[in-house]
Parts: sequence; structure tokens; C-alpha cells
Amino acid sequence: DVAEGFRPALEAEGRALLLQLADGQGVAHLPSLQSALQTLLENAYIHGEEEVTLATTLTRDRLQIEVSDAGDGLDKSSLDVLGKPFQRIRKEGEEGFLHEGQGLGLSLLIQVARQEGWGLTLWSEPGDGFSARIEVPLSGIGL
Repeated sequence: DVAEGFRPALEAEGRALLLQLADGQGVAHLPSLQSALQTLLENAYIHGEEEVTLATTLTRDRLQIEVSDAGDGLDKSSLDVLGKPFQRIRKEGEEGFLHEGQGLGLSLLIQVARQEGWGLTLWSEPGDGFSARIEVPLSGIGL
């Protein structure tokens, strides 16, 4: 449901939302999971380009939720500052920030993931978009 809320905005810009959802369901602390997905999808919408993908995978011991975009991607130094409160990325050689915001979304997500006992991995390469994966242990969800 959270992802579907982004579909109209993406389509208005000629972008697609791709859902690749695994069979089966899991139950996690709903407000935390909704907040996490909202943050990741919003970042993909604002900072990414082209399509946004939400994919889930159910393994033996965890539910993996991955959000990725096909944007410009980030270099290692930019990726390293993500998740630090109030850190925002500037475009090299230009004044101001690339996008509006406070630089709190991913730092709050990292705190939520830690509090909920989730794994969280962020990765990117220049020219290869940005991806984030939340891993919820199955012992923490009901199937």
C-alpha cells in the first residue's frame, strides 16, 4: 500500500514503479515498516531517476525488502555521509543542495532499523543508481 501511494507521482513524471513481491506474507511492527518504506520510496522518488523498484524476498530466516532506483548513483564519499543527521549532498562545484530537505530521513531509518533488530544495507555506484535493503528476521515476524 505504501508503494502504491507513490505510483501516481512517479507516473506523472513518466517514471514507473516496479513491484517484485515474493509469495507469502510477513508481519512486522506496522508503523515502523511503513515509515521505513516511506523513507526509502521517497528518497528514490526525489533523488532517483527513471524507475523505482520495490522487491521482496522471503528466505529461510528473513524477509528482505529492497528499494532501488536507476538514478545517477553516489560515489563512496557521498554514500559514507548518508545516514548522518543533517548531512546533505551538494553538487560538486555548485552552491546549494541538490534537493530540499533536512537530511534526517535515512538517519531516522537507521535508528528504526537498529531499534527493531533489522539489517539495513545501503549501496550505490556512480551511474548505477541507489539501493537499500531492509532485512527483517523471521523470528521477529509472524507468517
